[in-house]
Amino acid sequence: MARAAAEQSKLESAAAAQKKAAAAEAAEAAKRAAAEQEQTEKKAAADQAKAAAAKSAEEARQAELQAKAQKSQKLAQEAEAGRVARAAAEADKAAAEATARAAAADAANAAEQAKAEKAASEMAAKAARASEAAAAKEAAEAARAEKAASEVAARAAAADAKAREVAAASEARAAEASRLASQAAEKRGEAGGLVRAAGAEAAAAVDKASAAAQSELRETTAEAARVESEASSKARAVEGEASARVDAASSKVSSARRTVKSLGDRIAELQGTQDTTQKEFDDTFFLRFEKRGRLSDEVKALKKEIQAEGKKLESADKELQKASKLLEKEQAYAEKQKAVADKIRAEAAAARDKITAAATKKADAAVAEANKAAAATTKTADGKAKAIYKEAEALEAKAVKLK
Repeated sequence: MARAAAEQSKLESAAAAQKKAAAAEAAEAAKRAAAEQEQTEKKAAADQAKAAAAKSAEEARQAELQAKAQKSQKLAQEAEAGRVARAAAEADKAAAEATARAAAADAANAAEQAKAEKAASEMAAKAARASEAAAAKEAAEAARAEKAASEVAARAAAADAKAREVAAASEARAAEASRLASQAAEKRGEAGGLVRAAGAEAAAAVDKASAAAQSELRETTAEAARVESEASSKARAVEGEASARVDAASSKVSSARRTVKSLGDRIAELQGTQDTTQKEFDDTFFLRFEKRGRLSDEVKALKKEIQAEGKKLESADKELQKASKLLEKEQAYAEKQKAVADKIRAEAAAARDKITAAATKKADAAVAEANKAAAATTKTADGKAKAIYKEAEALEAKAVKLK
């Protein structure tokens, strides 16, 4: 259809160009005829002007001759009688000559005017013939241009008919191509929908399997954590019981140490007082019996108290040694119980890891199986979609051929 339109446009352009050339040639012919007519008219006008000028000159000469004749007649009247006849004769002769010359001039003028009029008539006739020839030529050119335009119009009409025929065929092919393209698009949509549906189904299956596996894994992990928590509580109880026994023994050792220290401090204090009192006794004059007696009693009392506190200190030392041994025993027991608690924790952690590993393996296997099934579903859908895509491509190829 586009080629037909281009052909029609080309024919119309050629017709327009021919019309334009014919019009230009007719205009040029008319211009040349007008120029020739104008030149002829100018020449005729010049000849007429020349004849008029000659006529005016002749009329002037006649007027001059008439004036001379009148003057001669006047001279003849005024002359003497003897010369009157001669003068009259000369005047008549001069008048006759003047008349003859005037007649000759009139004849020459008439001939010249006739010649000028004839030339003007010939020029006018020539100009008319040239104008008629130019008009005829212009009419012939116009006829040829009209004929060419008619031929161009006929060819354009034929081209238009052909173009419509081609356009109809092209539209039919385009409609068929559009139908095939629509079918191809439907096929592609069907294939894409099949692939998407398979992908969605596969993804849903994988998500479901993964969710189930994760749920079971969470339950198993929670059970493993509960077992480990119970074991940890048991281990903490074992360690707590041992720690309480160590704390009790340590408290006894601390109490015994405080008693020993307190008694030691008391004995040291009494010993210092005894030494001071004994020194005061030794420094007191022996004749001061009362003071020396009092100081002696004080020293004896201090020694007695020191002995009593010493016995208490011995007893306290024994209690401290006993408490220290108990503390060592309880610390050794605590170390053993710590090993027991560590074993309980290790066994619980191992059990937890074993349970979690088994659950993870089971979950991974379930997800892998779901992925395998999903891959098979997707592969089947891809195979079907590929066959549908081939059908779509075949339809598209037919549609392309029709364009």
